[in-house]
Amino acid sequence: MNCNIPFPDLFARLEGTVCLYKGEPYLVRTNGQTEDPEDESGGQIYLYDLLETGRHRHTIQSKDPDFDIATPPLGYCQTNRHQVAYLSRRPWRKWKQGIIWDALIIEDISGGRDHFHFNSEAFRQTMAQEWMPVKMALKVLANEGRNYTERAINNDIALVLQDSEVVVFFRQERVGWMSRLELLTEEPTITVPTSRKAWVVKRYLQDFNFNIVIR
Repeated sequence: MNCNIPFPDLFARLEGTVCLYKGEPYLVRTNGQTEDPEDESGGQIYLYDLLETGRHRHTIQSKDPDFDIATPPLGYCQTNRHQVAYLSRRPWRKWKQGIIWDALIIEDISGGRDHFHFNSEAFRQTMAQEWMPVKMALKVLANEGRNYTERAINNDIALVLQDSEVVVFFRQERVGWMSRLELLTEEPTITVPTSRKAWVVKRYLQDFNFNIVIR
């Protein structure tokens, strides 16, 4: 979503948020000013590195077509090798665009509240949609020496290894399972319980070359 915010309102709407520029997330700073208030290019925006928050990366005009103030992609985030968190935005419609820390809901796989570092590589990768290839993620699970581990394969899907079974989560809902032995097969079979939304889950999971059995 392009930024059409009038320059006097830039500070209130964008200061301290995370927005995307050319597909990469940045921390936004702005003084909400231009050299000429009639300048249709908008106000100046200062973009800072998410990991090194004091490191200035870009200075752009607010109406730069590569500057996206829509809420960046949220969902599952691989916070460490064995754990995921689920990020969602509180339904606030007050004043801020993009993402701010206070507007984030951070949950563990079971729906409980979780801790998370905003200025982290894990958060940056989620915003930038950088995911391990599915086949590689399945191989990591198959070779896991632990009896329990969690792996996100995109914003919407997470796999949880529990002993000999892998539980499939879709947007924080348990939607299916498969045997651990299926992880290294060419087309792993996931069993999805019969329900009104089973066909939706099936169509979504099939995009990842899974064989879906509804029963």
